[in-house]
Amino acid sequence: MPQDNYHEILRIEDIFPRRKHQHGWVIDHGYAVQHDDGEWFYFLAIEPALAYGRAGRMSVDISSYGVHKAAREIRWDERRGIDILRLHVGENIDRGPDEMNHLHAWVKGINAKSSHWPIRREVKHRTR
Repeated sequence: MPQDNYHEILRIEDIFPRRKHQHGWVIDHGYAVQHDDGEWFYFLAIEPALAYGRAGRMSVDISSYGVHKAAREIRWDERRGIDILRLHVGENIDRGPDEMNHLHAWVKGINAKSSHWPIRREVKHRTR
């Protein structure tokens, strides 16, 4: 049964699945934000993930949040005829000593003409 917008949420300790980009199967490394309602949101870069988590928590409707290292997996299921979405969730990284640096970088990367944030580097979490 799907959980929020993912079919499966997998909690992992330290080792992420390897990045993969092939027909019918993609795994990217990035960051996931969860608010107290349980729904997860995935980001390819740490800066917008931290900004989203922090801004959401400032709402009177949200009492907690977490930003985690994560991997997002999309795999085509031929039998069901759908993409299966899995979120691999690792350690919590919000409220760290470098959070303000990431938030400043997020603000600097904003472009008023685009909703995209520039991703300048490839995220690589520890893999098996």
